[in-house]
Amino acid sequence: MNADGYPKFTENWTEMPDTEKVKFKLQYFNFAGNATFIDTAKMKNEMNLPEPKRKWSTVAQTNVFWKTSKNVTEFLNLDPSAELPEGIAAQSVKDIYAQTFAKSLFAKDKAQLDSLLDQGLDNMEKVGLERVLKFKTEAWHKNLELLK
Repeated sequence: MNADGYPKFTENWTEMPDTEKVKFKLQYFNFAGNATFIDTAKMKNEMNLPEPKRKWSTVAQTNVFWKTSKNVTEFLNLDPSAELPEGIAAQSVKDIYAQTFAKSLFAKDKAQLDSLLDQGLDNMEKVGLERVLKFKTEAWHKNLELLK
């Protein structure tokens, strides 16, 4: 890992011809998850390569796309601030969801899974799920109006 916490590609990878890299079939993976982390790690490693070895797509993503694009969809800024009552409720809902999801992975059967999911939903409703959904829906409607 480098000082920023990103993986460092070794010479085994950076010096390997593309024809050899294809054998690993990495181009078939569709990475999902923290795309910002993955893209930033890719960009930092790519920019450490000598200019002739850099992939044009990563250079363009770094120098053009990231600098000229912006998220302006109606789904921007839907989450309440952490200090608001809705924000506190939202964090509680996320925590309950994470716990329920983890427990559901180990359910013995469908009946236990249904029970865990029902209990999780009940717990989320107790901490303010409805208030969180109302906040997000109102923020979404405001965004829709702004984009008209």
